Amino acid sequence: MPKLVVSTVFLVVALFILRWGYLALSGQQVPGFDFRCYYTAALMARNHQSKDVYLSVGDRDPLLDRDRIDSGTAFARTAAAHHVYADEVALYDYPPTLADLVVPFTFLEPSTALKAWFAMNMVALVWACVLLLRMPGLDLSGHFLPVLGFLLFPPTVCCLFYGQASILLFLFIVAAINLYAGHRIHSAAFLFALAIAIKLTPLVVVIPLLAWRDWKMLRAIAFWGMVILAALVIVNGWGSLDIYFFHVMPRIGSKFYIGNRSLASLLQVLWLRTQRGTSLPILGWIGKLIALLAFSYAGWNVRAKPALELNDKFKVRSIASFFLLSCSLAPVSWVHAYVLGAPALVIFGKHIWEGQSSVLESLAFLLLIVSLATNTLLPLVVLAPVMGLVLGLIGLRRLRCGDVRDEGPAKLLPVAS
Repeated sequence: MPKLVVSTVFLVVALFILRWGYLALSGQQVPGFDFRCYYTAALMARNHQSKDVYLSVGDRDPLLDRDRIDSGTAFARTAAAHHVYADEVALYDYPPTLADLVVPFTFLEPSTALKAWFAMNMVALVWACVLLLRMPGLDLSGHFLPVLGFLLFPPTVCCLFYGQASILLFLFIVAAINLYAGHRIHSAAFLFALAIAIKLTPLVVVIPLLAWRDWKMLRAIAFWGMVILAALVIVNGWGSLDIYFFHVMPRIGSKFYIGNRSLASLLQVLWLRTQRGTSLPILGWIGKLIALLAFSYAGWNVRAKPALELNDKFKVRSIASFFLLSCSLAPVSWVHAYVLGAPALVIFGKHIWEGQSSVLESLAFLLLIVSLATNTLLPLVVLAPVMGLVLGLIGLRRLRCGDVRDEGPAKLLPVAS
């Protein structure tokens, strides 16, 4: 691809990222809004009120009605008593795991805890960048500043501004992939299980592991999952888990909003021709069917045959592509959620910069980044899940067709005839 085209792609991306960052940081939103929600839930977990955290949800969608909480609920009273919020109080919509992990921050005042959380996220981002540079098969050695600069794209800025937990998930996942590539199975499995316990989206890693018949890794993830579940039951009791999985989760996605950059939300917006509203169940099922087909096709592309082994480069890039797919196909995927797709986007960015990508890859990469960097240009906003899906499948197809060459004794899958 001509260097002029490549330079133009990255210039447009940089301009949109700068514009988005300026608008986000100069807006009227309260910094750390989401962390305040975690902090309040952690206060209640510390006082053995984990069950009451979810009773505040009622019959609302905890995502789109999260700022309409009743002032008489235990959650709202706790937030008011500790002066956590200035005005609106948000609902807590994560499993109990995150609230339990945030408990140490509750020994600090809310404002001090927010600063400590922000500092920890900055350290986590730099740490994740270092691990990404060392990840086998990415060939990023010596590119610290470009990679760190790219990681400061809209999803990351969104995480930092709102105090989101996605950067910690990003660190856990990048570290787990590194450990997995280094054959440290139980350490990698623990981090994957911890990420899944915080947010269910990382569960997508099970698909490539099943395709590779990596039963040892799957057993390790299941083992650590059971350990974490036992710890959650001991700390919070069955009640909070029961309410979360059978009362809160079914209500997530009962409404849609264009800011939710998922394929299911896109279908609702395009069909109903409005930016928000109550979801049509049939469209929800169509979205799930498309996700099932896409993940099945992706799993087929990376499947392993008996007597064949896959090198670390193949595994690392496959898992990175699956996480990008999960950003588009998950039922709920705000801008900050696309942080988990950063490893795959770094790979595509490197291919584009080195002139190794097709026009379709470059265009999809450009449109995805630009769509994440705008909330006003509606035709671009709705492109995020589509472009994420396209890039994820292109990345896996590239691997299937042998673009990543054999290294050492391990062999790649043969090209399908």
